[in-house]
Amino acid sequence: MSVPELYKIPHEVPGFQIPPHGSPMQVQYITSLKMGNGENMFLKGVNNLPIKDIEKVFNVTSEGEEPTQEKVTHLAQMLTFNLLANRICEQCGDKRDLTKLSICGSCALAWYCSKECQERHWATHKLRCCKKDGPLNTGYQAIAMVKMK
Repeated sequence: MSVPELYKIPHEVPGFQIPPHGSPMQVQYITSLKMGNGENMFLKGVNNLPIKDIEKVFNVTSEGEEPTQEKVTHLAQMLTFNLLANRICEQCGDKRDLTKLSICGSCALAWYCSKECQERHWATHKLRCCKKDGPLNTGYQAIAMVKMK
């Protein structure tokens, strides 16, 4: 697999802001984003999210329960939403201007501020890109969880 094309959301121009964090408008916005071919970006990301990411969250939050398809789907949606809403370049960590970030056109899970950053990060990203059996994300978008007792 070669380095995929990046997709830049056309209406996200300088000055654009995602609706407020946690608002119903933000949920509507993120879950209705489309790729260049009209494919739903959120669903594409959900379908490409590596299982190891889901397992990590499930193991911390399950309290000994068995995984159900409903729970796994909910966690995949939650993790994908977080990746699409909280954008950061996977290579350099730039998050100053979301209008300059583009998403991996293959998996819809990794953001980059430039083609150069994407190419430098490719050796790492190709292990996860469209691979359900890919490794746990350990980069800038790594899952960080704190369990309160």
